[in-house]
Amino acid sequence: MHIAQDPLVVGFVEINLGNTKVRVPVRQSKENTGEPVARFVADASGAGVIWVRDGASERDVESAMSIAARDAAKHFSRKLLN
Repeated sequence: MHIAQDPLVVGFVEINLGNTKVRVPVRQSKENTGEPVARFVADASGAGVIWVRDGASERDVESAMSIAARDAAKHFSRKLLN
């Protein structure tokens, strides 16, 4: 992934799973589909991304990111540690 060429990547969340660290990209979603402000989505290969809705308040994003990061931790725990 080339961050400089991909304007939708706004950062990363690092999740610690024991001695393993997983960096999950955070991408900006311009679509307002009624989905949560932030959500974790995994693809068929097992990789994942957290989508954050553009225009949401900082307070809403912070709360939703906590839930999305927890979902990501569960996903990667199952994938990597089991």
